[in-house]
Amino acid sequence: MEQIMKKILLFLLALSVSLNAQALTYTELEQTLGTDELLFLSFAEHDEILVDADSVTHLRSYHNQYLREPMYDDYVHVILQQILGNRGFKHLFRNLGGGFVPIRILDEQLQMKGTRDHCGGMEEALILVDMRSGDVTSMLYSEETFLIHSTYATPQQLPSRALRWMERILNAYGTRDNPTRNKVLLRKMAGDWCHAHSA
Repeated sequence: MEQIMKKILLFLLALSVSLNAQALTYTELEQTLGTDELLFLSFAEHDEILVDADSVTHLRSYHNQYLREPMYDDYVHVILQQILGNRGFKHLFRNLGGGFVPIRILDEQLQMKGTRDHCGGMEEALILVDMRSGDVTSMLYSEETFLIHSTYATPQQLPSRALRWMERILNAYGTRDNPTRNKVLLRKMAGDWCHAHSA
């Protein structure tokens, strides 16, 4: 019994260390990936985009829901359309809709994430809504590239949750020039199905 308790304590300690591990910074991710694999586009200076904290408080009711309604919410949908355009929004929706997981509000960030159908996570998306400021961020991993559209002014404002999402994908698949074995095998199995231009 004592051995089992020791193993449980060691496991909990290891889990605690991993949960508290510091995510890579945006600058570190950019150095690893390069600017052709990581692109941040800010829409903070676009006057037609009105970021408003009061307009997102109602989104709290979506916590732990599997619905896609926040993507079509009057506030979130308008901003996503403004920063992505209609074609970009459809691409985001495809990459989010396959392995859809519950909507969460963690650290005052509403997050919706998922993967594209049959793509094994190689085509993924994440939407973040800052519940304190009303800022909206769309993060797309597609064609081995991270493409971030945001109402934040700088990538340094991205929450650590967003950086950990990118780091997880980087660890799983590597870079374009140095892919992991897992990524090579998944690409081979998926064929042409998992490309941005495919239906």
